[in-house]
Amino acid sequence: DKSLSGIHRWLVGFGVTDEIFVMAMGNIGKVSRQYMYGLIALPVAGWSLGTLIGAAAGKILPEIVISALSIAIYGMFLAIIIPPAKKNKGIAMAAIFAALLSCCFKWLPILNKVSGGFSIIICTVLSAGIMAALMPVKNEEDGQC
Repeated sequence: DKSLSGIHRWLVGFGVTDEIFVMAMGNIGKVSRQYMYGLIALPVAGWSLGTLIGAAAGKILPEIVISALSIAIYGMFLAIIIPPAKKNKGIAMAAIFAALLSCCFKWLPILNKVSGGFSIIICTVLSAGIMAALMPVKNEEDGQC
């Protein structure tokens, strides 16, 4: 809404992550700056504290525990993707297409030379672009794409 302007837009932009963006998108209607500040506050505090604890615990925990904890981020991304994918076929198809593209970048001879970070960008942009062209989202106000 209009309260999210000027410096507030910069502050919210600093705090927005994938998870916070998904939560805000799930909000029906306009999103105020108070809503965004409330949405951002707890995760940022949790991630900051978690980073501190993780850095300290990384020096103490055995290597096998550290490796097991490193896959937790995949579970977090699944928790972000599954709820909206259940409601929207386009989101589900985009996620599946991105996963298939990612597999191509992992196992196909020429594509496996592309760095991991760059392949994520390519998979994301391609899958989102293709699904936006095939299944555009209609604007609620005027019914146009």
